[in-house]
Amino acid sequence: MVFRDQFHRMSETTSKLTQNIEEASKKASARARIRRMMSRCKSDLAEVYQEIGLKYYAENQRDPDQSYVGLFEQVTDLWMQMDTLKAELAGLDHATICPSCGAKVDDLQKFCPECGCKNVSYGKWQSEQRTASADTKDAESTIQGTEKSVYKTTVEDVCDDD
Repeated sequence: MVFRDQFHRMSETTSKLTQNIEEASKKASARARIRRMMSRCKSDLAEVYQEIGLKYYAENQRDPDQSYVGLFEQVTDLWMQMDTLKAELAGLDHATICPSCGAKVDDLQKFCPECGCKNVSYGKWQSEQRTASADTKDAESTIQGTEKSVYKTTVEDVCDDD
């Protein structure tokens, strides 16, 4: 009988522990779900604030409120840096940025594929490449000419000594 009582108590204790674990698990799951929802709300708020900021900047960039002047200047500086970096990146690919729409335009294209604006850099890198190639050929011929004259002088010096 003692064994049965102990077994019964252990069974009840195990059952209570299982219930406690189940409750703790449900609470942990609910906490995680609520935190995910809060995180989504925070993200959505950030997007809305960003949209408000973009609209406010677009509407007031010419005459900003005095309390925002510094921030507006930072935005303008950052846009200028982005434009410079875009142009630098495009230049690595023998392309430019369209002044009309901001699309990347290959230097081999006469017109922007997005808006049709004329590409002022059309063929620019090819002419630079031809110039560089001509300069290289000139340098090579100068070096070869110098080598020939050095060789000729050396041979003449050797022949004169005899």
